[in-house]
Amino acid sequence: MVKHMPHYDRIFEIMAELGIEKSVRKILDIGCSKGGFVEELRARGYDAHGLEAAGRHLDPAKDYLHNKYIWEIPTYFTDNFDLMVASRVMSKESVEALFRFEMDKEKLGLMESLGIETFVESTTRTNNQNILEGANARLNLGGYLIAIETDNDAIYITPTQVQEAGLQVVRLQPQEMVLRK
Repeated sequence: MVKHMPHYDRIFEIMAELGIEKSVRKILDIGCSKGGFVEELRARGYDAHGLEAAGRHLDPAKDYLHNKYIWEIPTYFTDNFDLMVASRVMSKESVEALFRFEMDKEKLGLMESLGIETFVESTTRTNNQNILEGANARLNLGGYLIAIETDNDAIYITPTQVQEAGLQVVRLQPQEMVLRK
């Protein structure tokens, strides 16, 4: 059984606020972890797919869960999406937590000695730029990218980055972002 997370509800609320809950059909969950939100979306009738770089979490029998990196979105997928969601993947804190979870102690110690803050900041900026580029490449015209951060973590992105990626800001708050193509 997949655990329901509170940020799932917020994404559904934003979809309702935008008036897109009935018009959206195909959704990509960027950084889907084990695919819990993808399963919830599919149970509600959406054609939902998940993308997770730490693919060991994914059930290989579920062909809608993809073990790919964020930067592969434009070339891996051949179809476009009506909606992309990114939950807890666009803050420096989320990226640092992933590094601490994924790396062995020796590599983590080396990173800390070199200055993990600088590395995390740079990696977060690159990941977020890749998400924006993926959204520009694989969102249908009029499609949305919704990003949510939790635990007081802030989305690490600027309006200039959004504009340079060819997207429009609908909402840009510290813990919520809604962009449109």
